[in-house]
Amino acid sequence: MFGPPTKEPATATIHYRVGKKECPLTWRDEATSPALSAVSYFDSDCATIYVASANDIAFTPFGLDLFEKLAGACRALKESLDRDQQNLQKQQPACLKQPPVGAGTKVAEAIKTLSATSDVDAFKTLAALSEEERRRLDELKAIEAQDPAKLLSGVQVSRTRLLQLKGIVASLVAPQSADATKRSAQGP
Repeated sequence: MFGPPTKEPATATIHYRVGKKECPLTWRDEATSPALSAVSYFDSDCATIYVASANDIAFTPFGLDLFEKLAGACRALKESLDRDQQNLQKQQPACLKQPPVGAGTKVAEAIKTLSATSDVDAFKTLAALSEEERRRLDELKAIEAQDPAKLLSGVQVSRTRLLQLKGIVASLVAPQSADATKRSAQGP
C-alpha cells in the first residue's frame, strides 16, 4: 500500500458476516463481487452529497428520504393554505376590502385592523354620531330630499323677476339722470 506502484490490480481480503456465518472475500480491483455490490456505505461526507446539492443519486439510505418527504409535505401544506386564503378572500365583503369611509379616519383604521379579537364597544363608539354630526346629517338629508328640477325652476323664476326689476329701476333712473344732466348743464 505504501510501496512503489505495481502493475498488478489492487487486492484485499475482506471479512464479513451474514447472520452468524463468517464469509471471507478476496477482492480484486478488476472484478465485481455480488456480495460487495449489495453493501451500501454512508457517512457524514456522503450526507452532504444527499442534502446540500441536487444530485442524481441511485440509492437513498433508509431515513434519509425523510428530508424529501418533509419538503413534499411543506409544499402540499403551502398549496392548501394558499387555496384556503383565496377562498377566504373571495368571501370577504366588499365593504371590508374597500371601506366606504374616508382614508386616514379613525373608522378606516379600525376597519383595516378588524379581527376576531377587535373591541366591539370601540366600534359602537365610532358608529355613534355626535350632535353636530346629526345636525349636519339632517341638513344633508333635507337638501337631498329637495327635487333638483323644482329648485332650478325656482331659481329661474327669481332670475326673471330680478331682470324685470332691473328694467323698472333702469327706466326710473334714466329720466332722472337725463334731467339731472340737463339741469347741471344750465347751471344754477
